Amino acid sequence: MTERLIVIVAPPEVTLLDVTGPWEVFCRATLYVSGAYRVVVASTETNTSVRTKFGLGIACHCSLGDVDSTADTVLVAGSEHGVAGHAQPHVLDWLRRQSTTCRRIGSVCTGAMILAAAGLVQGRPATTHHAAIEDLRGAGATIVDGARVVDDGDLITAGGVTSGLDMALWLVEREAGAEIADRVAADIEHERRGAVSTV
Repeated sequence: MTERLIVIVAPPEVTLLDVTGPWEVFCRATLYVSGAYRVVVASTETNTSVRTKFGLGIACHCSLGDVDSTADTVLVAGSEHGVAGHAQPHVLDWLRRQSTTCRRIGSVCTGAMILAAAGLVQGRPATTHHAAIEDLRGAGATIVDGARVVDDGDLITAGGVTSGLDMALWLVEREAGAEIADRVAADIEHERRGAVSTV
């Protein structure tokens, strides 16, 4: 399996598990399939320290401007900025550019609202945290009711916070096989069946 660069975007006031859930899954998959993934967490600010929603600080690997142009998958984590519609213009521009070069772009939880602000979900099947569903629908997305993860090929969105685990496990299954995804799910004691709606 060729190494895939996964970029997890961490906006200000990011929800911690939106970052660490997928991170854990992809990193554990790499224990079983050497070189499967390289995962980086990118701050939307020049400062790579990000304050999470409840105050814990995390140190990101880099800022958006330092992200390798060969990214395979870009996932935007949910944050208070996404909920409030405060995504910075440079972040929206960066996401639009990435959507033309990466294989897949997606979101965890309210990260979908940042994708919506960038114009990347209009007319597309998607999901987000239940509290933001109507906002996402208002932004032009076609909501897939009851889905924890919606996979529409080059766009993938996950619902609430823990659904980021389902998303990451689904991607591992598609790329490294069901056996590896099952081993990772067993490691983190997560039930993964029936979580994904493919379109």
